[in-house]
Amino acid sequence: MQPGVTTLAAHLVHETVHKVIAEGNFVLTVSEIRIGATPIAAYDLFRVESGKLVEHWDVSPEIKDDLPHGNGLF
Repeated sequence: MQPGVTTLAAHLVHETVHKVIAEGNFVLTVSEIRIGATPIAAYDLFRVESGKLVEHWDVSPEIKDDLPHGNGLF
């Protein structure tokens, strides 16, 4: 059973904001969050229009210890 949004939000901790990039009416945030004990890389892309967020896309992969390279995720 999937946790509800309220349950998930109660266990979500924002650890670090690594980057905020804006160009035109798009803003990208790259951050590190934790849901319980699981570290997550959070990439959020927002489209802004007239000072309001009108669209949002995101991808949030789990941060693995065994990356196939030494570059890290950030």
